[in-house]
Amino acid sequence: MAKTQPEPGPYNVILISFDTMRRDVLHCYGCRKRTSPNLDRLAAEGVLFTDAIVNCGWTLPQHITMLTGLHPLRHKVYYVVRKCRLAARFRTLAEIFREHGYLTFGFANTNRYGGGWEYGFWRGMRHYTTVFPGNNMMEQVVEPVTWAMRMAGVSPFFIYIHAHSSSTSTPTTRTNRSRLRSRSARSGAAATGTATRARSPTWTTTSVRS
Repeated sequence: MAKTQPEPGPYNVILISFDTMRRDVLHCYGCRKRTSPNLDRLAAEGVLFTDAIVNCGWTLPQHITMLTGLHPLRHKVYYVVRKCRLAARFRTLAEIFREHGYLTFGFANTNRYGGGWEYGFWRGMRHYTTVFPGNNMMEQVVEPVTWAMRMAGVSPFFIYIHAHSSSTSTPTTRTNRSRLRSRSARSGAAATGTATRARSPTWTTTSVRS
């Protein structure tokens, strides 16, 4: 009798959003310069979509749509006001993964439209942080993502990363770091009421008890 292959375990999932990234600056989408060797390799080994239709033309509602599967007219998170947050009756991708035994992590480079606490991006996350200052965040996220993968160990994990395109960079200054870290702490406490902060030498994460 032929031996049957064991069923594969749950796949780890990493969702990265390059906010405001233009396709014409990526080599895999036709840019003559080799600007994106890692993405080019990922595209060559995986699936590269040449057509995409978005539900909304700007960051906040579109990212909530990505994390819920709901049209903006359904989730209604499309205004930049504190009262405009994801309703509790809607589940996020992180909440669904967590219900299925995944450890969930979120890293955003601003406490704003692609990762702000006040809009509900933290929902379902075991660990979440928005303290990365300005843009050009991908270089800064390597350490915490590596930490998240070590934390997960043999458990399956889901990681959400929101980063702006480097073409819209903001200076990473000590003032920016201090301002964004303070704002993240205030927003996190207001959003969850039960957040605790765990520090490391170069970055800060917030553990969300939900």
